[in-house]
Amino acid sequence: MKPYMFAGRDNRKSEPKRYGIKTSNGFEILSDDGELKGVAVKETILGGTFQDSFISLTYFVKEEGGWSEASEKPSFLSEGEFLKALAKMEGFSLAYRDLTT
Repeated sequence: MKPYMFAGRDNRKSEPKRYGIKTSNGFEILSDDGELKGVAVKETILGGTFQDSFISLTYFVKEEGGWSEASEKPSFLSEGEFLKALAKMEGFSLAYRDLTT
C-alpha cells in the first residue's frame, strides 16, 4: 500500500486526492466537501476466555482553528458492515469509491 498522510491530505503532486484509505488497523475517510473526517479503528475486547472485535468510528468536524472531535461514535461488527454503512452515508460517496475500487 502506498503511504498517505491522511485521507484527503496528500501533498505529493503525482498522487490524486484520496477521500478514503485503508490503514493497518482500520480506515480513514473524508467527506466529499472536506468538512468532516472519520477514523475507523478495529478494537478488540478481551475477557477471560471471551474475545470480540468491532470497528469504532470517530468523527472530526473542520473548524476555523483545526479539527474538533464530534460526540457521535458509531460502531460496526465488521469491516464489511462498516463499508455497507459508508455506502449509505450522505456525503461520503468519494470515500466509499476510494475504498471499494
